[in-house]
Amino acid sequence: MAGADFVGPENPLPPPRRMPWWQRAIRMAVIAVLVALAVAVPVYLLAPPVGQISGHALQWSVARELDVATSFGFEPCEKRGAAWDCAVWYDVGSGMVDYRVTREGRCWDARIRGDAREFAMPATAHGCVGLRDQIRLVQRIGL
Repeated sequence: MAGADFVGPENPLPPPRRMPWWQRAIRMAVIAVLVALAVAVPVYLLAPPVGQISGHALQWSVARELDVATSFGFEPCEKRGAAWDCAVWYDVGSGMVDYRVTREGRCWDARIRGDAREFAMPATAHGCVGLRDQIRLVQRIGL
């Protein structure tokens, strides 16, 4: 005997329904947004910087690595000979802490200027400037 899945004169199935054009358009738009996000987020987080590394990008990278506030309008790091001077926000004391930063390519090493115990901040830090430090999306949209 014929099963329930058999299509023929004795067991006709209705023709498949086709989605309206606007539902297909919405579905495609959602898929496109999800694919764009799946590509853009890793690129934003992991991509190396493009072109020259500015004092702003270096300051943002140092502050991010030290896990201190990065959304304020800080002054960029200033080049002093072979090194850079970078000031980062010190949450506990509501002030700025200065770090001397040396760079090799896109990566950097920072050493606090002064007594680290006075500020309860890491005496040293290490990191690399990335594309997200150049873009500073959080700062630009005001979060």
